[in-house]
Amino acid sequence: LNRVDGIINGNNHKIANIKLKNSNLISSLYGELRDLEIVNFEQTNIASGGLIGNALNGSIIDNVHMSNVHIKMTGSGYCGGISSVGNNNTISNSSITNLNITREGEQIVDTSHVGGIIGYSSSSTNVMNCYVRNLNITNKKAVQATTGGLMGQMWGAGTIENCYAEGKIISDVPNTGGIIGYADVQTIENCYAKVNIMTSNTIVGGIIGSYNNTSSI
Repeated sequence: LNRVDGIINGNNHKIANIKLKNSNLISSLYGELRDLEIVNFEQTNIASGGLIGNALNGSIIDNVHMSNVHIKMTGSGYCGGISSVGNNNTISNSSITNLNITREGEQIVDTSHVGGIIGYSSSSTNVMNCYVRNLNITNKKAVQATTGGLMGQMWGAGTIENCYAEGKIISDVPNTGGIIGYADVQTIENCYAKVNIMTSNTIVGGIIGSYNNTSSI
């Protein structure tokens, strides 16, 4: 789907065995995605990986659950299990179980923002009552990069509330955290991370890799 402005309600049905190459299931979400389960999601040769490419302008994702998710990135880009990019959107009551994100190739890329739920948030993204279990993220060889159990980079105002991440992150880039890689002007409430972070970089944290002083935890 290229652009969704209306409401997709899955009525708690299940979609299984999705395989995508260089595309997202939904390229741009401006409306709502609700009440859907996705099992066995595989995505390859993608710069901006995730179920949704861009969740924008008041879009809502609610009660969406994914399991057995495998994403292989190529080149510079953003990647999150549910959405690669978020802007003025809300994700609530959603989850991912068994998430694997890696990048193909050995070349050094300019940009790589990777998170369990969202790769990069540019403004006013709210994530509530969400979790990622058994995550396995590898983010290496990038000049500008962030890696987080829930979100790679969270820029601009927003909230992460009642969320957690469990699993493993392997990284040689800065800004790696169990919940967020880099936070700008955010509030994080009632969240925890049980993430084993293996990194050669010193800019790392159990909850946040690095942050602006206006963030509140």
